[in-house]
Amino acid sequence: MSEIDYQWFVSRAADPADALTQVFAGMLQSASRNGLPPQQAMGMPEDRFSALLERYFPAVNGVLAADGEAGACCAALRDQEIGDLVELLLAHAGSTSIETEWVAYAVAVGCMGENHLYQDMGFSDRQALSDLLERHFPALYAKNVGNMKWKKFFYKQLCERAEVNLCKAPSCQVCIDFDKCFGPEDDSGLTALAMLGGRTPPAKQEVRRLPQDWRRGLPDDYSGAVVAPLRFERFEEPSALAERVFGYDGENRCCYYRHRHTLTREVLDDNDNFYSERAYSEEVLAWRLLGGDWLRCSASAGSAGACWDHRLEYAVTPARPS
Repeated sequence: MSEIDYQWFVSRAADPADALTQVFAGMLQSASRNGLPPQQAMGMPEDRFSALLERYFPAVNGVLAADGEAGACCAALRDQEIGDLVELLLAHAGSTSIETEWVAYAVAVGCMGENHLYQDMGFSDRQALSDLLERHFPALYAKNVGNMKWKKFFYKQLCERAEVNLCKAPSCQVCIDFDKCFGPEDDSGLTALAMLGGRTPPAKQEVRRLPQDWRRGLPDDYSGAVVAPLRFERFEEPSALAERVFGYDGENRCCYYRHRHTLTREVLDDNDNFYSERAYSEEVLAWRLLGGDWLRCSASAGSAGACWDHRLEYAVTPARPS
């Protein structure tokens, strides 16, 4: 099958403005991009796939349903993995409708991708994916109280169901990989991927959008009293587990600031193996107020014996933190 883009599917949809139509169009485009037959890419039985096309893309049902059989060497393992994820999602579904089942397959197949889940599902940001999950799988959505990245959260749930623990740290709060599981999901993650691939990442990375993230920590009373950033620059030092983010307004003046760093220590587990755990972390957030002052938020956390002590302080200052 030659590659077919998103607009090709949407232009042939029964209702191009429908939210689920756009979700399924994104997944079908991913199938086309990866050279997979659509039915295999969606991971569902033929009758259910045909019913999905008939409901949302009636103009292409015969064309896509007749496309060739899957030939991937790992198809069986992939189908089993998709099946486990679909079972997890449907166990927490808010309804037994066929639409919810289709969404479960779309989410499960999205988890097979290499990018953030919201990206592989064609969403513009993580919040859109979260809204979809809350609407169709409210019980599972409610379990993610720590706001873990969705793909990691799903596989953590599968591990718990199978009574398998692949994490060496005793808890997420002290794990050195905490930010990889709970950090913001944006394009800045490509820097970490470059490091893992043995490439040298840029010292400075411009990030056009950090959806919703710059408002994190901003009190509701100040939501209309700050200057909104339009673009961002991000500086990262992976070896020190540290980063800085600057946000700029339409006049290219800094109106948002964030820095954070983490200190780790080596400890022994019950089997006398060393692993790194988080010993202390600090984050400073700041927003420029409409009057020119800055609202500063300082958050720190450190282990105190068996406890994890969190501190949060707000202050209005005349200058941006540095």
